[in-house]
Amino acid sequence: MMTTENTVIPLYRQIKDEIKHLINTGVLKEGDKIPSVSEITQEHGVSPITAVRVFKELSRENYARQEKGKGYFVSLRQQKNSPRKLHGVIGCIIRPYRPTTVYDNYFNEINAGVQKECMKRNFDTLYPGFCFDLNNHNLSPQTITTLDKVILTVAERVDGLILDERIPDSVLEKIADKLKIPHVLLFRQSNVPKIKSLVPAYIDGAKKALEQAVKSGYKNFILCNNYLLHPTVDSAMNSVRSRLYELGNKNSHFYSVLIDNYFNATEKVMSAYNELKANNQKTFIFCSTDSIARAVCDELEKKGISFGEDLGLLGVGGTGYATMRKPEIATVDTKPFEFGQLAAEWIFNEINQQTEAVDEIIPAFELKLGDTF
Repeated sequence: MMTTENTVIPLYRQIKDEIKHLINTGVLKEGDKIPSVSEITQEHGVSPITAVRVFKELSRENYARQEKGKGYFVSLRQQKNSPRKLHGVIGCIIRPYRPTTVYDNYFNEINAGVQKECMKRNFDTLYPGFCFDLNNHNLSPQTITTLDKVILTVAERVDGLILDERIPDSVLEKIADKLKIPHVLLFRQSNVPKIKSLVPAYIDGAKKALEQAVKSGYKNFILCNNYLLHPTVDSAMNSVRSRLYELGNKNSHFYSVLIDNYFNATEKVMSAYNELKANNQKTFIFCSTDSIARAVCDELEKKGISFGEDLGLLGVGGTGYATMRKPEIATVDTKPFEFGQLAAEWIFNEINQQTEAVDEIIPAFELKLGDTF
C-alpha cells in the first residue's frame, strides 16, 4: 500500500491500519504471527525504521506482542467494534444538522461521519438543545456563562465528548480538570493543555494547492479570506502567504482580499483582478473556503468571466457544494465526512485505551483540480 501524490496519510499508519483490519476482521487471530520487519519492508517498499514504528504502534494499541527472538504475534484484546459500554452514548456538543445550502455544509458532513461511526458500534449520539447556539459565530454572553455547567452535566450521561471549535478557551479552562471521559475538540488547537484537539488538513492541503498553482505557471495571486477570523483557516492562509514568498520571484504579485459578504466579494476580487490583469500574467484566485470560492465563481460568471488557461480558482474544504454545479470548483478536499468518522473512532479507541496520541493523527486531504484549475 502506497500514498498517492495528492493524499497525505503516513505510510506507517497505512500499514498499521491494514494489519489492524486483518486482526479486527479475524483474518489474523490471537497468537498468529504478524509479518516481520523485513517482510513489511519488502512488501511495502518502506524503510526498516518505518516498519519498526508499525510494530511500536501496534504494541502500544495492544494489537501485538513481541516474543524475543521469534517476532510479533497478535495479542488477546477486546474487539475494536465492541468498545466498553457505560452509557452507550457519545455526546456531540457541536453544530447540529441544518438545512443544506449552496454555501456551507461542512459540519453537516462532519455530523454524518460521527453518526455513522457511532451507529457502526451500536452507540447513540446525544445533542443537547443548546447546540443550536453554536450555529452563531459569536456566542451570547448568557450562553458562555452557563456553557461549562451544561457540558459537565452532559459528560455525566455519556462515554465521550466531541466538542465544537466555537466553545471558547475560557469555558474549556473551567472544565479541563473536571472532564474524566475521552474528549476531543474539533477544528482548532486549544491553548488549554488538557484539552485534546483534532484539526483537518487545512494547512498541508493549502500549501500543496499553492505549489501546484506555481508549477502551473500562475504569477498573480488573489488571496481571499473571510473577515470572521478563524484560527485554523487563518493559519492556512498565513502558510500560503509564507510559501508564496518562498516560491515566488520578482514577476509574481499577490493581493489579499478580506471578504465580509459573499455577495460583494466579487467587487473586491474584480478590483484586484483588473489591476493584476495589466501585467499580462496568469491569475489564480485562492479562497480560504469553498463557500467563498463558490460565491466568487457564481458572481464572476454572471459578469461573463470564465475560468480557463489564464484565470484559475480554488477553495479549501472539499464540501459538496464545490461540485454541485458547473464549473466544478477546484478544491482542497479535507474530507469532512471522514474527519467526523476519525474523531469518533479516536473517542472509541480511547474508551478502550487503545489509541495513539491525538496529535499524531494526520487527517487526509486530496487536491481535486475540477474545472477551474
